[in-house]
Amino acid sequence: MTLKTLGRCFIVVAPIVAATSLLAGCGDPQPPPPPPTTTAVDAHAQQPSGGAVTCTGTLTWTYQLIAATGTAGKPGPITAQRTYSTPASNGVCDYSDGEFGLRPGTWKISVADVSCTEKMSPIVGNHNLTMNGCTFL
Repeated sequence: MTLKTLGRCFIVVAPIVAATSLLAGCGDPQPPPPPPTTTAVDAHAQQPSGGAVTCTGTLTWTYQLIAATGTAGKPGPITAQRTYSTPASNGVCDYSDGEFGLRPGTWKISVADVSCTEKMSPIVGNHNLTMNGCTFL
């Protein structure tokens, strides 16, 4: 890595595998962004495809806040009906849904006949949840 200073500006050049990364900045450093106050989830329900090449169906996802640990974000309940037509992968149908801006806490997430409980803290990004008869706490 090479660091070159040009007055109050800097340039960092670092090799990465077969490419080069270039980072440049000038002036006073900026303060970091505030920590997140809400949470998000990326939920997946999977089932065997039964030999089908394409997985189709309509599922209703329900997000219910059981116990809050924060005050910012959507408190629910949230119901989302989704229609799917996706290719099967390795004999599995994967149906996914997601919600962002949720209030931190413990959420019960349901789809079809499967319910899962997930304790979600404020994060950048998503909590990933695969719902195959699960309880995550």
